[in-house]
Amino acid sequence: NTYAPWGQYKDEIKSVVINEGVTSIGGGAFCGCTAIENISIAESVTFYGWLSFGNCTGLAGTFRIGKNVTKINNQAFLNLDGVTAFEVDSENSKFSTHNGMLTDKEKTVIIHCPSGKSGNFDIPEGIRGIDIGAFVNCRKLEGKLVLPSTLINIWHGAFYGCTGITEVHLPEKLNRIELAAFGGCTNMGTKILIPASVKYLMNQIFERSSITSVYFEGDAPNVISAPKSGSYYPTFSADTVTLYCPANNDTWTIENGKWNGYNAEKWYPDAVAYGYCGAEAEGANISWFIDKNGVLTLAGKGAMASYTRNHDGNTWHTSAPWNVYNDEITKV
Repeated sequence: NTYAPWGQYKDEIKSVVINEGVTSIGGGAFCGCTAIENISIAESVTFYGWLSFGNCTGLAGTFRIGKNVTKINNQAFLNLDGVTAFEVDSENSKFSTHNGMLTDKEKTVIIHCPSGKSGNFDIPEGIRGIDIGAFVNCRKLEGKLVLPSTLINIWHGAFYGCTGITEVHLPEKLNRIELAAFGGCTNMGTKILIPASVKYLMNQIFERSSITSVYFEGDAPNVISAPKSGSYYPTFSADTVTLYCPANNDTWTIENGKWNGYNAEKWYPDAVAYGYCGAEAEGANISWFIDKNGVLTLAGKGAMASYTRNHDGNTWHTSAPWNVYNDEITKV
C-alpha cells in the first residue's frame, strides 16, 4: 500500500488526475489504491516510479503511456489484474508494444505484460531479454512457453507466479537465468532442460515450482548459491530437485550422489537411451548408452552384471536393459 499522504483514502479514490506540469509519478504513489477506475495523466509526465500503480486492481482495459515518458521503473504496473494491454504513443522515443505487452522501442526487451492479459504466451523472435518481473502473476496466460532463439537473459522474477505455464523450452543462446525467474510456476511440469549456453544461475530460480528434475546439456554453470555454502536461498531446492549432469564432462564432479550439495546423477544428452549395468554399487559402477548412430557404449570401473538369455524358438536374445534396441545397435 502507498505511503503517500492520500494513503488513508486509498479505498475511496476512484479517479486520478495528474495535471500538466507534473513530470514524474513517484514510487508507490498509488500502490494498493484498489478503487481507482480511471486515470488521466498529462503529457508532461516522463517517469513512472517503482510500484507507482502497483496493485491498482480496479483499473481495466488499456493503459496508455504518453509520448514523453522516458523511464519506467520495474514493476510500476505490478498486478493490474484488470488491464489487458498497454498502448504507447507513436511519438514516444523509448517504448513500444507487442501484442499489448510493453517493450523497449527496438522491441528487444519485454518490460511488462499486464496481468489481465489472457491467451497463449506470445514472445516473438528478436526479443533478447525478459525484464525484471515482466510476467509476474500473469495467471491468465496458459500453455507451453516457447522462448525465442534470440533470447539471452531472463531477469529476476520474470515469470514468477505464472501458474498457467505447462511446459518451458529454453533457447540455445540463453546465457543467464536470474533470481526466482520461474518461482511459483506450479504447473510447468517436473522436468526442464538447461542448454549448454547457460553460464549463470541465480538463487531460487524454480522456487515453489513443480520442477523436480533439471537436465544440463553443457558445462557446470556458475551457480550463485548452493546448499554447500550454507545459503538460505539456494539456486535449487536441495530436498526436492535432482540435477542431471552430462557424463564425460569434466566440469561436473559428482561425489556420493551430490554436486555442490545438490542431489545429482549422470545422463547422456545425445543418447537415444541410457542406464546402468554394473555388478557393483547397485549397478552404478558401469553405465551404458546408445547414441543416434546406433553405437552402444559401456563405461565405468569394475564388473558388469550378468544377464539371462531368452530364446524365442529361433534364436537367443539378451535380457540386458538395451535388449529393446537390439535391431538398432550397429556397433558396441
